[in-house]
Amino acid sequence: RAQVDAQLTRAVRETTQTELDLEATFRHGRRRWYHLRLAPIAVDGRVERIIAVAADVTDAREAARVREQVDAHAG
Repeated sequence: RAQVDAQLTRAVRETTQTELDLEATFRHGRRRWYHLRLAPIAVDGRVERIIAVAADVTDAREAARVREQVDAHAG
């Protein structure tokens, strides 16, 4: 939560798009990774709203981890 708050503050302060990856843990202990993009919408130099888009990147992260392990054992 602190990561998201910090990136929201940055997006508003700098009026710039920002991105981060974060891990979410659900009620039953299931964990997922998300790539979050925050894009401020400014009117007359003032941020009026922020558009947030999140994509589940759990499978891609796991595939990269497996590739790294295979590469480490093959080398």
